[in-house]
Amino acid sequence: MRGEAAFEAKKAKLRRRYYVQRNICAVSTVALQQIWPRQPLFRTASFQRSLAGVLLRFISSMFRRMVRNGVVSMKRSVFRSFMGLLGLVSGLVISPVVASDVVKNDSGGGRIVDAAGDPLTFEALLDMAASKTFVLIGEIHPAAAHHAFQAEVIEGLVRRNRRPAIVLEMLPPAAQPELDRWIAGDIAAQALGEALEWSERGWPHFEMYRPIFEAARQYELPMVAAAMERSEIMALGRDGAEAVEPMRRGQLMLDRPLEGPGFDVLRRTIVDSHCGMVEENAAGPMVLIQRARDGAMAQAMMESGPDGAVLIAGTGHVRRDHGVPRLLPSGRTFAIGQFETGAFPADDSAVFDAFHLTEPVDRGDPCEGIRERMKRSSNAAEGSGSK
Repeated sequence: MRGEAAFEAKKAKLRRRYYVQRNICAVSTVALQQIWPRQPLFRTASFQRSLAGVLLRFISSMFRRMVRNGVVSMKRSVFRSFMGLLGLVSGLVISPVVASDVVKNDSGGGRIVDAAGDPLTFEALLDMAASKTFVLIGEIHPAAAHHAFQAEVIEGLVRRNRRPAIVLEMLPPAAQPELDRWIAGDIAAQALGEALEWSERGWPHFEMYRPIFEAARQYELPMVAAAMERSEIMALGRDGAEAVEPMRRGQLMLDRPLEGPGFDVLRRTIVDSHCGMVEENAAGPMVLIQRARDGAMAQAMMESGPDGAVLIAGTGHVRRDHGVPRLLPSGRTFAIGQFETGAFPADDSAVFDAFHLTEPVDRGDPCEGIRERMKRSSNAAEGSGSK
């Protein structure tokens, strides 16, 4: 009798210990999900995998002890163990998790290299970027892999305790209220593209850019619409810098002259991007507009707050020789060029701090569309002149 009573007491003690420790695990899991939902460490995949492993080992050990001491039957313990672990691990899986925090060299099938063309790990890239106030990430606009990479860099900076503003080339100040509503959670994900009038503004499919917006909302990072309004761009192209007030010229940093190789590269880029349909001596207004757009983005970055900014823009805008970096405080920028190429772009090694290189994608002849638009514009002009 005494031995049986001692055995029952031991079983009761084990039961109480198991239930107490199981509840501690459950409460800890809820705390990690709810009490500190904005701590980047708790959302990283490696942290949650480690925590899940600890919980798995702990509960497995508890059940083995209970079975060994006859507290529950094996069949019942296996069922309870399975259900308990499923609940706890599911709680971790459904919590907000960064897509990946493992060291990697590529994104979307690409590779990362430094300015010398040497391989660079993703984590090393993030360390370099996080040390600078202003991070500029270029893109080829219709390249989905480039936008996924931009989102990954933003998430990586947050994991390094940075909270930069996300400055966008694509949207003018008129879209700022919608960006604020998005970050505040007042716009549904499926309605965001329409709310921003994304397709009407002529940008590639919004779904390619969605990861950037999702990352900003998840971490409550401000987003800034840094494009110029179309009416102002047209006025500059038609009437030159005198089309805007002196104060506005200063805001657009048009008082910062662009000369020498940087000017030559920008002018040649504009001519080439228009498939030779614009002569170099006629590219002046387009150069001025590009400078003004760069100035608007630089100004937005410098006004973004104490934790700096990340610029999302075409790769041409993030070049050091004629783009936004030349307008920002010296020594505080990190520029990443994204290219679709199998070879290191050695000619551009001096104008970027790092490169993300993805495989070329055949999208047909871009000049064909430009020629067609130019032809329609010419026909329309002739038609209106004959009336």
